[in-house]
Amino acid sequence: MWRHTDPASLRTWLRARLDQGWELLPLLAALITPQQFPFPLLDNDTWAGLDAMFTHDDLYNRLTPHLNHSPDTPPPTDPHQTNILQALRDRRPDPHQTTPDTP
Repeated sequence: MWRHTDPASLRTWLRARLDQGWELLPLLAALITPQQFPFPLLDNDTWAGLDAMFTHDDLYNRLTPHLNHSPDTPPPTDPHQTNILQALRDRRPDPHQTTPDTP
């Protein structure tokens, strides 16, 4: 609800919590409902909600070690967290694509 009424304040509050030690991946696992086939884990509504709560750029910046399989970052043991990371990888914009219409 908060993300619909005051996303800027929510974003600020969440960033402060993350900067104080909250872990983003477990938080995402609590916020995102496990996948129910045939529906995608990150449907368009969930994707928009994540952008309102965190911004997509902030999500990708904070999760880069997980998303890029950094050797210094162990993979999650929770399958839901693993699925979230894969869904974020699947949604990650292509750095060479300048617009949605550019192949």
